[in-house]
Amino acid sequence: MKESEYGYMGATWSTSLYVVPHKGGKLVVGIPMFKGGRLTNKRDMSKPHMNSAALPNITFRPATTTESISVLLYNYRQLASDYLRGNVWPEDFHIGLTIKTTKGIFVNPPANTYEEGTYGDDGTVDMFVLERHLSKAKEVNGIYLGDNDFGFAPYRSFDKGFQSVEKFAKGGLARVLEHASGDAEGIKETLNISSDHPTGVNVYYEVEHKRPILTSVMSSCLYFPNDHMKGLNIRWNDYGRQFGVMVEDVDPENFKNIPAIEHNRDNIHF
Repeated sequence: MKESEYGYMGATWSTSLYVVPHKGGKLVVGIPMFKGGRLTNKRDMSKPHMNSAALPNITFRPATTTESISVLLYNYRQLASDYLRGNVWPEDFHIGLTIKTTKGIFVNPPANTYEEGTYGDDGTVDMFVLERHLSKAKEVNGIYLGDNDFGFAPYRSFDKGFQSVEKFAKGGLARVLEHASGDAEGIKETLNISSDHPTGVNVYYEVEHKRPILTSVMSSCLYFPNDHMKGLNIRWNDYGRQFGVMVEDVDPENFKNIPAIEHNRDNIHF
C-alpha cells in the first residue's frame, strides 16, 4: 500500500477504519476502540459492524501485543495530539493477552493453550500444550519468540518497579510484547514522543502466582502529584480499551469506495 493509503478510512455508519503498516504488510483496526472487560470486548468484536456500503458487514478480533504497538507507533504524533491530549498510550489500554506463570510471562498464547472462563473467572490453562509451543520457540537474548507473536519472558529477563524508558525497552517484558530480538524500539519511540511519559515506566510488582493466570497486560498513566512527574504503569487487569483487528481480508482498492468523514472528538473516542 502507498503511504497515502494508510491512516483513517472514512465511514458513514458506526465504525471507522484505521490502516497502519505492520511487518511489511497492512493492519486494519476499528475506531473507536472497544471498551469493557476482555470477554465483553472479544464478544463485541465478533459481532457484525457496519462501516459503509462498500464494507457493510465486518468483524474484528483482539489485537496481539505486537499489533497494538504497531497501531500506536504509526503517525501517532498527530493522532495523539488530536484525540489523546498528547498521551500516546490510551488510559486503561489492553496491550494484549498474557498468561502469568511461576517462571515468567507468556504473551499472545495460542488458542489451544487455554479456555476462557466467565466474568470473574480466570479460565483454565493447559501448561502441557503451552510448554510444547515454548519448546518450538527460539531463544533470543534471554526471551523466547515463536510464531504468530507468541513469546515468553522469564521474570529474570526484566526488572520490576520504576525504571527509565530506555531500561524498560531493553528488558524482556517490553521485547516480548513487541516480539523484538533486540531493544523494543517501537515502545521506546511511542513513549519518547508522548508528553505524558517523560519520566519512565513502572512495571507493577505482584507476588508470582502458584498457578497460571490468564489475563491482559495493561497500561495506564502513572502520576506523581508532589513533583509533577508522569510515567507509564504496566499492570495486569481485564477491563479497558482495546484495538480490534478487522478479520475480513479486504482488497485495499475497496477503501477507495469509502466516503471520507471529518474526524472529531465527538465521533472518535479512545
